[in-house]
Amino acid sequence: MAESGWYPDPNSGELERYWDGNAWSTSTRPRAAAEPVYPAAPVYPAAPVYPAAPTYQADPAVQADPGYPAAPSYQPNPGYAADPGYPAAPTYQPNPGYVAAPGYPSAPANQGYQAYPSPQHAGPYVPFGTQAQVGTVGATWGRRLLAYLIDAAIGGVPLVIAYAIFFVTLTASSATDNGGPAAIGLLVVAVGALWAVGFFIYNVLIRQGNTGQTIGKSKIGLRLVTEATGSPPGLGMSLARYFAASAVSSLTCGIFGVLDYLWPLWDPRRQRIVDKWFHLMVVDLKQG
Repeated sequence: MAESGWYPDPNSGELERYWDGNAWSTSTRPRAAAEPVYPAAPVYPAAPVYPAAPTYQADPAVQADPGYPAAPSYQPNPGYAADPGYPAAPTYQPNPGYVAAPGYPSAPANQGYQAYPSPQHAGPYVPFGTQAQVGTVGATWGRRLLAYLIDAAIGGVPLVIAYAIFFVTLTASSATDNGGPAAIGLLVVAVGALWAVGFFIYNVLIRQGNTGQTIGKSKIGLRLVTEATGSPPGLGMSLARYFAASAVSSLTCGIFGVLDYLWPLWDPRRQRIVDKWFHLMVVDLKQG
């Protein structure tokens, strides 16, 4: 017979009944839920044991070769200093020959790595011969005078010759009581005046406004430019410059005109007064 204990009730699948070893008792209880049966964990094979890596040994054949010299230990080039005709290598010094150029900062002492600032120029870079840097000094008054005399000779000499012809014809007309020579002289003066006015408009206003150079300035190597861009002033600025100077000179009976032309003699940047008003400058293209 079965041993005493709790067994499934023959009359109910949801109860358990106590078996006393001989017969079923009246004691029952709810049937306990069967515990899940999990599969046994797989057994993995042990990791293979690899042999230890062999320790490196120098090739005995190389050492055994009597004709193969042993590798020399490294030395700092003993033959370099032994050469009597070759000077010893100089020790490094922080560029003793360096001299800071005017306007550039001196090189800072080496205190760890620091980014060295780029040198700052007085103004934006502009190609030589085409533009001027902001802050530069203008051309000397003497060279500007030479350019002015060349322009005055081209525009004024024909007019002077015309007046000379007029006075000769006027004298001839007075001596002969004939007005014909005097009329020819007036015509020559009119042609000379038209030449002088036309040459001034072309040379001083149009040519200088577009290129920055009159004929005289181009022969001497000067150019009128704007301070901001270093480019020619343009026709409008050239007209404004001339008429502003002429108007103020007329109001001051010519006093301003004289001061304006002489002002570069003592001005730190050698500018005329009217050029300061319009931020212009006459630069010397031949200055290195």
